[in-house]
Amino acid sequence: MEENIVVYDGENNFRLDRTVTGFTVAEGVTAIGEQAFYGCTGLTSLCGIPEGVTTIGGGAFDGCTGLTSLGGIPEGVTTIGDGSFAGCTGLKSLGGIPEGVTTIGDCTFQCCRGLTSLDGIPEGVTTIDESAFLGCKGLTNVNIPCSVTSICD
Repeated sequence: MEENIVVYDGENNFRLDRTVTGFTVAEGVTAIGEQAFYGCTGLTSLCGIPEGVTTIGGGAFDGCTGLTSLGGIPEGVTTIGDGSFAGCTGLKSLGGIPEGVTTIGDCTFQCCRGLTSLDGIPEGVTTIDESAFLGCKGLTNVNIPCSVTSICD
């Protein structure tokens, strides 16, 4: 399978482009914007988010049903937007959530039915918002740190 090399240009350039099967974010990119890869059902590989990325926008990978593994979100990421990985039904492994993240937003991993492994929620996360893990039927064990003071519906 041939991999596409993608540089996010801030204009939702791959929204509903179901032909994207993989991507590599170029060095120097600091954000993956809202709905950047929304609905890319053919996306199967996330080859790496570089260390300089600090933000994964809301709905960035929403509906990427072919995505099976994230391989880790880099430590520099401090914001993972609402619904970033919602509907990624093929996602099995998440790796860890970076230390700088303080909130797991609304619907972040909603309906990730295949998710069975979450390496950890770090100390420093204070809020798990509404429906963050709703429908994650395969997720059987999650360690929630003492720093979490609010878990919404």
